[in-house]
Amino acid sequence: MTHAFAGASGVLFDCDGTLLNTMDIWNETEEQLIAQAARPLTFEELNDVRSAPITQGALLLHEKHGVGTSSQAVLDFLDDSLMGFYRTQAQALPGAAALLEALRNDGIPCAVVTSSPLRYVEEGLRHAGILEYFSEVVATDEVGLSKRDPAIYLNTLEAIGADADTAWGVDDALYAIRSMNAAGLRTVGTYECDETGTFEDLAATATRAVRSLEELL
Repeated sequence: MTHAFAGASGVLFDCDGTLLNTMDIWNETEEQLIAQAARPLTFEELNDVRSAPITQGALLLHEKHGVGTSSQAVLDFLDDSLMGFYRTQAQALPGAAALLEALRNDGIPCAVVTSSPLRYVEEGLRHAGILEYFSEVVATDEVGLSKRDPAIYLNTLEAIGADADTAWGVDDALYAIRSMNAAGLRTVGTYECDETGTFEDLAATATRAVRSLEELL
C-alpha cells in the first residue's frame, strides 16, 4: 500500500484527536473543570494547560485559575472521568490502523508523543488494537518536557533511530506543529475541530493538512 511517508526515517504521532477518538471525552471533562475557574480562560491559557505535562496542567488549573481543592483533586477528577473510556471505549480514527500497517510494512519506525498520561494512552492504543505499531510511547509527564519544546521530538526521534530532516510529525494541535517545524520535521496537521487550530491555520503552518488520516494513503 502506498502512503505519504515513503522514504521517511520515522514518523511521530500525537494520540488524542489524531490516532484515537478521545477528543470529545477530553473536551467534556475539560469543560467541567474550567466551569470551576475564577474566570473564563483565554485561548492561550487553555493551550498552556493542554500542552503541559498533566501534573503541571493540573497545577496551573488549581493555582492560577482556582480549579479544584488541590492539583491532586484535579488529577483525580481526570482519572475518574477518562481512564475508563481509554480502557474500554477508545477506538482508532479512520485510516489510522491502515496507515500504521503500511508504515510497518515499509520498515518505518513510529512513535507517539502525547500530553496525556502514559497509562491512559497505552490503554487506549491497546484497546484500539494499534499499540503494537509503536517503538516508543512518550508522555510529556514522564519526560518532563512540554510539546511546545522541540527537544521532546528530537529525543524521541533519536530513540527510534530516525533523523529530523527525513522524519515526519503528525498532530492536530497548531502549537505542536510549530514545535515540530522548529525541530526540523516535515509535518501533517490533522484537523478535527477549531479548538486546536483551524484547518486554514494548520494548512498555513504544516507541510500538509488533512481532515482524515485516510488522505495519507
